[in-house]
Amino acid sequence: MFKIKKLATTLIGLFCSAAFMANANEYVNENISTEYNNDEVSITGPMNVSTYQSLAGRDQRRCMGGAIIFPKRYLDYALSQNIITRGAYNWGINEGFYPVIDRNDRVGAVCAFDAFPPLSIEYNNDEVSINAIMDLSVFKAKAGKDTQRCIAGIGKTRANQELDYALSKNIITSRAYDWGLSNGFYPVIDRNDRVAAVCAFDEFPPLSGDTGSEQHFKLYVPSGQNSLKISILGNNGDADLYIKHGNRAQQNSYDCASEDVGSNDSCQINNPVSGTWHILVYGYHTFSDVKLISKFD
Repeated sequence: MFKIKKLATTLIGLFCSAAFMANANEYVNENISTEYNNDEVSITGPMNVSTYQSLAGRDQRRCMGGAIIFPKRYLDYALSQNIITRGAYNWGINEGFYPVIDRNDRVGAVCAFDAFPPLSIEYNNDEVSINAIMDLSVFKAKAGKDTQRCIAGIGKTRANQELDYALSKNIITSRAYDWGLSNGFYPVIDRNDRVAAVCAFDEFPPLSGDTGSEQHFKLYVPSGQNSLKISILGNNGDADLYIKHGNRAQQNSYDCASEDVGSNDSCQINNPVSGTWHILVYGYHTFSDVKLISKFD
């Protein structure tokens, strides 16, 4: 009789254990699977590399501009807390993606170094206002977009100085800086230390105009220059050149004028006054494909 009761008790215990294990397995499986709760990922175990890759760049709203400075610390933290696997960590280091960790130590997003939420960028008329350091993608998107803000006479030396200033003031990221150096683009910085345009060294669009047309440009000349030379070069039509310091150049108001036949004109000023010089290219006759060049030293 005792043996029968003991056997019954054992069978009941095994049945209950099997039922518990079935429920436990169901619970674990439910939580190990990756699920999107609104806009974040909930996962109970360390996130593996495949899941990490699938999230990379997916939700930039959670990306943090400041994280671009020390992105590795986010990866180090996630690995130390067993939030991501070593494989995900290594991939993030190699490919430039860091995890955004929420308060519950879960991965809310996987962002590229330099990533910014799109809403942090606003276009106000023809300039860009950005509430944090400008990243590489925005810098590249601006490159050559607004040539009206480009400054004539910016050679490689001066352009590098503009890049150096923007980097030192935390206006652009180091990756934007490196791309500018490599590809020949510099930022035009406004009075509020914001990037108003991204221009190519010495860039001016080829000029075309009708008879009587006027096209105005500005050139900033730093102090201590020995000479300033501004030229237009072209073989189509007839354009004339006028320049003036401090105020807009006009046909009847200038410091130098060149009105030769054709579209090859030049003005040279020795020991130019520092500041803004204004340039007028006037269409004496219709002209096209005329290049505006400026140089000071």
